[in-house]
Amino acid sequence: MSGKRVKAKRCDDALAFGDGPVLFTIQGDRRLTGEDTWADFDAGTKGVIVAE
Repeated sequence: MSGKRVKAKRCDDALAFGDGPVLFTIQGDRRLTGEDTWADFDAGTKGVIVAE
């Protein structure tokens, strides 16, 4: 992430990793849509990750 390694955790069939205050969650079951998310806890914002 940003050219550096990050530690990831598996939780509820998803992969969660972060960079500072930002947490990313990637759903393991690709049939589920709209469940890949990011959240910035400092700014209090969050959203959905959309593949192009």
